[in-house]
Amino acid sequence: MLIKYSKPIEALSIEEFLDVIQFGTFQRFCAYIYNTYTNKPYEYDNYIKSAYRLRNKAAHCEAIITQLKEPFDYGTQSIVGFLREKGIKHKTLTTNMSKALVFDFCNMMYLYCGIEPKYKIERTYKKLSGLLDSCKQYTELFAKNSMLVSVYRFMREVAEIFKNGIN
Repeated sequence: MLIKYSKPIEALSIEEFLDVIQFGTFQRFCAYIYNTYTNKPYEYDNYIKSAYRLRNKAAHCEAIITQLKEPFDYGTQSIVGFLREKGIKHKTLTTNMSKALVFDFCNMMYLYCGIEPKYKIERTYKKLSGLLDSCKQYTELFAKNSMLVSVYRFMREVAEIFKNGIN
């Protein structure tokens, strides 16, 4: 990644720096910035842990659909309150956020939208929306599976909420 930018690490912009650092460094960097420049307790650790779990699933090529039945058993649920404020109904939230994978995805999206500039969020939304649209060709394969249909619809709603950031 450093070759991509062909400049010393001290000359990197914050976006470039975030592209090249390791995940643990990113986690400690976030905590340092937050603790140094705000007077509030550090609240992003749960979001970062969710992103870390999803990153590990992707890095180790774990089957995602089979993990949709894993129950939620992680820390706080502040993301649930955020999504409720944005209009997602209680039953939909309860059903989908009880799945660890879905919970981690929503946390990761919240974190992403909190640290990335708007143009990157818009670009990522287009890619995510395209991915979700491509799932439509498999509708007849999973149309009778209520859990997959519920998660798919929920992810569409979540993508729409996060497409403009978290403001």
